[in-house]
Amino acid sequence: MKRTYGTGNLRLVGKTWHVRYYDAAGIRRSVSAKTDDEKRAARYLQKLLGQIAAGLNPEPKKSVGAMAKAYFAHLDVKSASVDQSLPAPTRAWRLMTKQRGYRQQKRRWELHLESHFAGARKVLASMLDGYITARRKEKAADPTIQRELSLLQRILNFNSVRDAPDFPRLTESLARQGFIEEPAFENLREHINDAGLRAMISLAYRFGFRTEELTNLLCRQVNLKERTVNLFKGTTKNAQPRKIVLDADSLSELMDVMKEKGPDDRVFTWANGNKKGKPIKDFRSSWSAACKAAKVPGLLFHDMRRSAVRRMVRRGVPPLVARRISGHLTDEIFQRYDITSDDDLADAAEKIGAKLGKRRLRTARQNRVSS
Repeated sequence: MKRTYGTGNLRLVGKTWHVRYYDAAGIRRSVSAKTDDEKRAARYLQKLLGQIAAGLNPEPKKSVGAMAKAYFAHLDVKSASVDQSLPAPTRAWRLMTKQRGYRQQKRRWELHLESHFAGARKVLASMLDGYITARRKEKAADPTIQRELSLLQRILNFNSVRDAPDFPRLTESLARQGFIEEPAFENLREHINDAGLRAMISLAYRFGFRTEELTNLLCRQVNLKERTVNLFKGTTKNAQPRKIVLDADSLSELMDVMKEKGPDDRVFTWANGNKKGKPIKDFRSSWSAACKAAKVPGLLFHDMRRSAVRRMVRRGVPPLVARRISGHLTDEIFQRYDITSDDDLADAAEKIGAKLGKRRLRTARQNRVSS
């Protein structure tokens, strides 16, 4: 039976007809008509739609709390799913990362969203405004509230809620502008005593690797003969594989730190101290001490990624190639990492002035010739 789009439809399951429709809250429903007669099933669907139109069925039976339960059950299954073709150390890392993300999302729901929305059968715009006001009174920052509302929106989308309200977009903090110029970086590098950590930081500064891409890099991912680092699917933040060709200095440093290591050993391990030979994971104290000694306090390790993008562009690497090296999926995000400094503006002013000066000189010469 053909029906107008949006008015529901019929589906034969075995010998019994089922009706599918959207209830008053916009949630998609599928129920058995308990008949094998298509015409009777169609009449049953018309009756349901009439009840909804008349306001006799104003709310769905499923609360937001029940929707959240279904969403987290799905997320739990998904968090335990890891590509089995990955090496064992990488599988363990990905599993840990996924499960940590699942716990963070569930904690966000339980601590804040659940008390406001769990009992509701429909989310209204006024409820969202009330939640924002309440969280601001609790001194929660707008970016934090935005992430909580994004979770609520995902819960509704997972449950196919059709007429969910427009979620507000709160003002995010300005993107961090931290970077370090090459002379300052060389000074910082000299204050890093551990050879393993020094090599890791150098690679981050030259190619813009993310922290976890480096701390979990395996020797099998580095081909010393071909001078490449291969980040295969499952080892990057956006799940997109990348290949980076190494310069001579980076190759030399990697050869030193990979001596006598097997394919599944971590590339970057501590070279000194009581952690000697163990993978570099938490290096905050060493990083902080080096930054303090180099007089660049407040510098983040992630600033190496911004510095790498900026350095590649200013050295003439085409933006598309630089983006492939850094692993940014969009031009918009890539450009946010290409930080412009006061020196860049001053250099631009010199170039603009130089062109203007040449034009004036040419005009003056033409005037002298014509006179």
